[in-house]
Amino acid sequence: MNEDNYINVANLIKRHLAETIGVDVDDIKDEDTFLEDLHMSPAEFSDFLASLEKFKIDPSAPDIANANCVVELIEAVSSQIVE
Repeated sequence: MNEDNYINVANLIKRHLAETIGVDVDDIKDEDTFLEDLHMSPAEFSDFLASLEKFKIDPSAPDIANANCVVELIEAVSSQIVE
């Protein structure tokens, strides 16, 4: 994956996450964990992953479903994109 695609995925994930949890996108850091740092419940995180389907992202992929922090999710989604 090239750097531009990675940046696009990162921006998409962070914007959608910020909108979902009601924070400013600049408040989301790559190392933030969903449950502890972003204060998402397991149900909220599950709903967030399910909402990624609208972006043609498979939320059931093991590396996506098991992501613990923002950067892990970005990397997992990036790996689904075929150049």
